[in-house]
Amino acid sequence: MKKILAGIILLCLPVCFCGCTALVAGTAAGAGTAFWIQGKVIEQVEASFEDAAAAVKEALLELDLKITKETRTEKVVQYKGLYTDGRVFWVDVHLVSSDFSRIEVRVGAKGDEVAAGKVLSRIKKLL
Repeated sequence: MKKILAGIILLCLPVCFCGCTALVAGTAAGAGTAFWIQGKVIEQVEASFEDAAAAVKEALLELDLKITKETRTEKVVQYKGLYTDGRVFWVDVHLVSSDFSRIEVRVGAKGDEVAAGKVLSRIKKLL
């Protein structure tokens, strides 16, 4: 009986701490730490929206990644294209403030953390 109760408590603990995890993740994101969330590498960078978008485009070209579509609004620009192995990639740049932008990178339908990290690393070198 004690083992069953202990198991139930252990299963419930992660649910209880979900809010705290989100708070810690949000705080760290502001500090320039990249996160792997739902198949994407996400990082907030200290760069204007236009500078970040230009760095993304330049990085994609430097990595020889073919851009097949560019979609732009006042607050978001998305680059879609083909990764070197033929998988689809998406890079989104979101306006956060006049001095900060959020960059989200996904490679492949399920997300490839290593490939997305390589793209993000190149982008950050250009900022």
